[in-house]
Amino acid sequence: MEQNIISPEKHREPQRMKPGATVIEIFEYKPIRLDANIIDYKTAEIIEEKYGSKIDICYPHLRNKNKWILSSKGYVGFIALGKEISIRLSPKVSVGNLFLMLDYAYEFRGIEFQNDLVQCDSIEDFYDRLAILLANRILETVQKGIYKSYIPKARKFLCIKGRINTKSFAKNPWDMGVECEYQEFTSNIEDNRILAWTLFLIINSGACSRSLPTVRKSLQAVVNLVEIKPCRSEDCINRTYNQLNERYRSLHALCRFFLDSSSASLNFGEYSMLSFFVDMARLFESFVASWLKFHLPDCYRLEKQERYDYGEFKFIIDLVLYDMNTGLVKSVIDTKYKSRVEQRDLEQIYFYAASKNCNEACLVYPATPEKYRSSYPKMKNTTIRTLVFSLDKDLEDAGQKFIKSLLREDIH
Repeated sequence: MEQNIISPEKHREPQRMKPGATVIEIFEYKPIRLDANIIDYKTAEIIEEKYGSKIDICYPHLRNKNKWILSSKGYVGFIALGKEISIRLSPKVSVGNLFLMLDYAYEFRGIEFQNDLVQCDSIEDFYDRLAILLANRILETVQKGIYKSYIPKARKFLCIKGRINTKSFAKNPWDMGVECEYQEFTSNIEDNRILAWTLFLIINSGACSRSLPTVRKSLQAVVNLVEIKPCRSEDCINRTYNQLNERYRSLHALCRFFLDSSSASLNFGEYSMLSFFVDMARLFESFVASWLKFHLPDCYRLEKQERYDYGEFKFIIDLVLYDMNTGLVKSVIDTKYKSRVEQRDLEQIYFYAASKNCNEACLVYPATPEKYRSSYPKMKNTTIRTLVFSLDKDLEDAGQKFIKSLLREDIH
């Protein structure tokens, strides 16, 4: 596989990853053992320093039979460590189910996906195809007419344009130039800068191959109309849309995924490869919340990331389920992307239930965990239950079973 890295500066040769470069594949929470000659110590230090929060690495020694031991900490993605070696962090769920989780979590509404997108062989192939989809949608948008808007400007003119800045004029009446405030109709707005920066990040990721020509073409079309300026995934949320820019809603949803997944921002002139990650614990939480949002009966209301202040301490509850008929909290819900029930999880969810004065608390796992119990003994009228939203099989069927368990006799 050949991978290119480009810079927004023209006439510079991109770096290239050597064909046949070593790709180390690690599945979630499944350690992999490698011979000592596979990884050099310099590369190991990079992994430990830059990606230690995402990968555990154990150095070769006598007790582990002189092997490197690497394991993922619940992240899915791709790490480009240079021209000769990279690491693929593969999900324990199928790529098809991973895509459906992302579809719910990022609300890719109004986008027609091809079936081959959910039949990818690897996580970088999935990333690659999603990048092609975004690039083609942006090209289509530019061809139909990129969105423009008025933005406020201020500068000095020899003649009046717009409105005179009276304060500036009063301070410097002898100045030949007159500072004016005016509105400029331009395509160089945040709606479009989000698209440009996302394309730039994709090109500079270490995971793309097939998508590069299409993404380059799309970026070239956009960069002629808007400057490349760093944007954050938060910039894609709670934006205002109207009849003229409604088509940007789905584009920004896709951009948010790529911006969320980028491991670092990229400064102009840098040539090091980027990497991308999907935090599966965070994705699982967002997926469960979004699935419930679309499938709960109308008599319930779901609040995400509800804040509770306990003196000087601040707590964030994953999900709070309200009964619309009574206005009371039916249940507090905490998602746990792990394989076993731990005491601290029970302590945490009990505290959340007490803070909301409700009698039911639920811990939600992606598979039946170790030390599983459907419910635990009541503590001061609070019942703690363990629920499963299985990611192993059909997600819609698993979701229906989950919601029936969550609402029990309340759903018919």
